[in-house]
Amino acid sequence: MPRGTSGEPKRGTHKILYLGLFASAALAVSALSLKALPMPFVWIGLTWAGAITGALFCLHGTRPRWSLSCLHGTWLRAILFNVSVAAVAFAAVEAYLSLHESTADTERIGRAFYDEDDVLGTVPAKGVRVQAASRSYNVTYTIDSNGLRIAPPVQKDQHAGCILFFGCSMTFGEGLQDNETLPYQVGIQSGGQYRTFNFAFEGYGPHQMLAAIEQGRVRRVVDCSPQYAIYVAITDHVRRAAGKVPYGKHAPRYLLDPGGTVRRVGNFEQAERAPSPLEAELRWQFGKSAIYRRLANRASSVSEDDVHRMLAIVRRSRDLLAAEYPGIKFHVILWPDWNKDGVIHRELQDGFRQLNIPVHLVEDILPDHSSASTKYVLSSHDNHPNALADRLLANYVLTKIVPPQSGACICSR
Repeated sequence: MPRGTSGEPKRGTHKILYLGLFASAALAVSALSLKALPMPFVWIGLTWAGAITGALFCLHGTRPRWSLSCLHGTWLRAILFNVSVAAVAFAAVEAYLSLHESTADTERIGRAFYDEDDVLGTVPAKGVRVQAASRSYNVTYTIDSNGLRIAPPVQKDQHAGCILFFGCSMTFGEGLQDNETLPYQVGIQSGGQYRTFNFAFEGYGPHQMLAAIEQGRVRRVVDCSPQYAIYVAITDHVRRAAGKVPYGKHAPRYLLDPGGTVRRVGNFEQAERAPSPLEAELRWQFGKSAIYRRLANRASSVSEDDVHRMLAIVRRSRDLLAAEYPGIKFHVILWPDWNKDGVIHRELQDGFRQLNIPVHLVEDILPDHSSASTKYVLSSHDNHPNALADRLLANYVLTKIVPPQSGACICSR
């Protein structure tokens, strides 16, 4: 019998046992990390990197150098080495993204501020004052008894009319005090002669505007005859109206009919297949990974139908408002595309103009916006408009959209 042959099966059995122990220990630590540790996938990556490194030592010298099968062992060690390096790289990326998320400029506000609503998806709680904070701001949101952000007082004896505002957080005034929002500034700069209604909220799109009009939410709140309706749009509203964002799954869902009209078909979540218990558990566990969250929340591509859907929603909103309030004038204020792509932005411009809806470009309203846009946002971490931007936009509304002969006294502040 050749030398060393009798001991090889025994040593091979020991190697298998050691590998099993490494794998079992790695699985146990992974389970513990998911259950109890912060940034669990960082620890999981490092754990498996350590286990595979241990396996490399076990495999070292498992076969004699003169054996033809040593090539197999070499390749196996090479594969394990590369997997170990990949696990370390995974842990490093996971740690970077997790730490980046922890310092991101996300709004901190009590969950009691948000109420689920079958018509609009989410609405602010009525009659509350809440503190909202992030790296860029620390402000107070005041919501009135109708569920709208408060408006300034009006001069009832010199009341010139009412203006309705629709949109998302850009119009709601995320990061701004109550008196700094666009609707509030329009009211205050008019000297209290225009009453304003802020129907915007965080995460909204044109589908919430249409749902609020269709379901009588606007009619029940507005106790005057509005002369103007202003919808403040961003290009991301195309994705929101199509349900291609990770939030707003309870929001109203509209389908685009072949004739170019839209009809509501429940909420977005009703169109999705309910996950099995196993799928739900896997999503929950993988949701603890910053890499997974980044991939799951990435922006979905937009189709031509998505753009047409948004335009049809806006057109339907305008038509319903015109039927409810004869003579009302509907305008769009369009913010630039944050992604600098410009294609959707141009398609929306052309689409609004084809619908005979006046569209006003923010880059044409704010001085030097194209070259110095940072002075009009909350911070380098947050692209929401700041108080200066809303003050200038309000002045534009009262000088270019609302005709001067309407009786409003423009009071620049």
